[in-house]
Amino acid sequence: MVTRATRLLGLVLALGAGQVIFGPAVASAAPIGIVCTNGPNFSLRATTGTIETPDGNSVVMWSYANGLTGGNFQLPGPVLCVNQGDVVQITLKNSLSEPTSLVFPGQEGVTATGGTTGLFANEAAPGDPTGVTYTFTASQPGTYLYESGTDPAKQVEAEDWEGDSAAQLSTGLESLDERSRTIVQRRWLASPKATLHELAAEYGVSAERIRQIEATAFTRLRGLLPAPTV
Repeated sequence: MVTRATRLLGLVLALGAGQVIFGPAVASAAPIGIVCTNGPNFSLRATTGTIETPDGNSVVMWSYANGLTGGNFQLPGPVLCVNQGDVVQITLKNSLSEPTSLVFPGQEGVTATGGTTGLFANEAAPGDPTGVTYTFTASQPGTYLYESGTDPAKQVEAEDWEGDSAAQLSTGLESLDERSRTIVQRRWLASPKATLHELAAEYGVSAERIRQIEATAFTRLRGLLPAPTV
């Protein structure tokens, strides 16, 4: 069974998540009801765009475009489809104003060439013509996320935390469960800030699990902050 899931990182300005779908190796795959970008070699470009909200505002977002076709910003990012057993290569190039990266939750043995070392994965510098290439083997059929591996707090502009946002953020934090609230507060609002590995040791889970809890909390908080107009 294929389970689809997408999410955003950050609160207002964010890199949209995308999907990687692994199917059994077949000569001709049947339609699956979504638009696939077929691999196993892909090129993604991190870029900016706007989306329209139901209240009529335009919200600036960061997401991905298909770098091979010169495609436009899309949210969620392109759906990448490969066959089980394929060696997948995804090259990320960066049109943003700061470094960014990709992570692939659920994949093992991901390697990266190019770029610079980041918190979770190698990062592509703004305007770097070569970018970063991530490689892994599509081992198990299913639907998986790819998403930004760069500090989610960096995806939020400073003014979005001012004025009413601060009050709404405080209310939002109270709506989180105790563990999620503590992780967000200690990771981003405390001084000094706790690391993923420090919190992982305290809660008896992996650093990746702490990152997942943090990302889920940011997704919930994002809906509570006022959207900027452009």
